[in-house]
Amino acid sequence: MRISKINSFCYLVLFCYSSFSSEVSQTLLKACETQQLKDHKSIQGHTFNEDDFKEYCICETEFVTENATESQLMILNKKSSENSKWLGQLRIKAMEKCLTKNPPKTS
Repeated sequence: MRISKINSFCYLVLFCYSSFSSEVSQTLLKACETQQLKDHKSIQGHTFNEDDFKEYCICETEFVTENATESQLMILNKKSSENSKWLGQLRIKAMEKCLTKNPPKTS
């Protein structure tokens, strides 16, 4: 009986963490797409949409969630502005990794 309660508790914790992680990932993904559209809007002759940056933003999101601490992820979940310095550093590292992995299309 006791093991069953422990197992149930473990499943509950995993489910809650998974839900929390998914929410943070969606927030990061949307923020990345928005930022990329903003950064690339001045390129003449090209009209971009969120799908143009989807692969890159998925890569960046995965990098940030894998490399941020649990407390940093909690800050992201609260949408606090305290995250700018460390998040910016993680995004720069993600950019180096993600652009090497998926270079931008030139056509």
